[in-house]
Amino acid sequence: MKKVFLFLLLLCSLVSTSYVRKNTCYAPGNMAVRYYGLKGEVKSATEYSGIAVVYDENSKTWKKTEEGYDVKMQTSFSLRGEDMETLVILENGHMLAHHVNLFDKNCYLGFNGLDTSNKVIEKFILDQSSATDYYYHFKIYDNNGMKIKSMNTQMDTLTGAIAIEIKDAMGAVVFTQRREFTKEHWPITDIICNNGTEHCFTLSHEYIKFDNHGNWIERIDRNSEMDGVSLTERKIEYYK
Repeated sequence: MKKVFLFLLLLCSLVSTSYVRKNTCYAPGNMAVRYYGLKGEVKSATEYSGIAVVYDENSKTWKKTEEGYDVKMQTSFSLRGEDMETLVILENGHMLAHHVNLFDKNCYLGFNGLDTSNKVIEKFILDQSSATDYYYHFKIYDNNGMKIKSMNTQMDTLTGAIAIEIKDAMGAVVFTQRREFTKEHWPITDIICNNGTEHCFTLSHEYIKFDNHGNWIERIDRNSEMDGVSLTERKIEYYK
């Protein structure tokens, strides 16, 4: 798979984790359950995406055609289920993203984007929110304190789908995404558009293998712009 599409999918995961109903304190609650749909006391979840597979008609299963993956995304959680940190890297070790969530006691403030030396290069600051309308607005700054982007997230209260919109400093839309979920709150469809609506494609997901806690550990991914499918494997570490 093209790594840019995988990175966009992972970016959706990163920015979407900031969205959950909050009061004036913006307490995130158990994000492991609320957003990731994880069961049990999860310490970390690591996804390996872009694994080449083919469907074997004889065994009726998906089989790897080669070893290796495109992108790894690792998210760590507190014992209360708050997502604390996410790291996204290519198989060759090149880092795509490193986000650390910010809290004041139990109140969620936003998250920092770090470079390979753990220096802050972007700050996502929660600016406005509405618990009744399920709307959240983030201002995004560079390490010099200059506003470079903004991000809105909104949940459809009827379907549970999440919509994300990112604008540049001039207010032009540069990215949109709508994510729909299964009843277990696992992503099932992502509709992603770059540069407003000029370039859109769809990612769909099928869950095929689960661990003893009922969490998915293998998923088939399909991209509307490419032939074939790929596999995502997930390794989960539990506190207990």
